[in-house]
Amino acid sequence: MGLDVVVGWLAQSRQELSDEEFQPIFEPFLALNEVLAEAGQPPHYEPLEIADGDVFEAQMWGYNGLHMVRRLAAHWVIEGALPPPVPHADIDQLPLLDQLYAQHDAYFAATEKRGLLSRFVKPRAVPPFAHLLLHSDCEGFYLPRRTEEVIFDLSEPQREGVGCMVGSAPMLWEECHLLASLIDLPEGLTTQDEQLWQFADNPALEGPLWQQYGVEAYCLTVLMRAAEASARSGAAVAFV
Repeated sequence: MGLDVVVGWLAQSRQELSDEEFQPIFEPFLALNEVLAEAGQPPHYEPLEIADGDVFEAQMWGYNGLHMVRRLAAHWVIEGALPPPVPHADIDQLPLLDQLYAQHDAYFAATEKRGLLSRFVKPRAVPPFAHLLLHSDCEGFYLPRRTEEVIFDLSEPQREGVGCMVGSAPMLWEECHLLASLIDLPEGLTTQDEQLWQFADNPALEGPLWQQYGVEAYCLTVLMRAAEASARSGAAVAFV
C-alpha cells in the first residue's frame, strides 16, 4: 500500500462511475464541509468538471517519503541545518521531528489556555511547517485557499475520509517550496522527470543536494505540483 496524492479525483469519478458508485466517493466532501462549518469557515465546492490537464495524480515514495520530507523541516527548524541523508528504509526514530511536533502541541495548549484572557495576552506565533506536519499520512484534504492555521475535526468519533486535519494547499506549497530551495531542487520538474525517479531510487553520494536527497526531492515535487493543480482547478488536494 502507498499514499496517492490526487487533484480532480471527484470530477474524474463523476465521469466514470454510476450514481450509486459515485456516492461513497462524494461523502468525504460532505463531511469536509461539516468540519468547515463547525470551524466557522465557508464551504468548499469541489468542481465536478475539470480540464484534463488540471487533473493530477501521483504516488508518494511510500509513507516514509512523507516522513523524510517532514524530517527535513524538523532539522531546519530545530538545528538550522539539513540532516544527513538517510536511506528510505531507515526512517524510524525521528527525535527532532518529535520536538517540532511538541512545539505545535505547546502552541495549541497555550492558545486554549488564553481563553477569556485572549484580549490581554499576545497570541503566540504558529510554529513552522504546520500544514506539512499536521495532516493525516493516508487521507484528508488541502483546500485551494489560504488558511493560516490547520482546521481540526473536533467531532467524536472523527468523520471518515477527512483525516482529522484540513490544510491549505497554498500554505503547503510555500512550506514545500522553502524546503525545495534548501536542497537546491530545480524549478519546474514534473513527477515524471526521469532524473527525479533515478535519484529517488538511488540517491547520489555526492553532487547537487537534491540528488543526494532524492526521495525528498521527488516527494516535494509531488506536493508542489499537486498544490499548483489545485490552484488552477479549484479542486482540493486529496490524500488517498
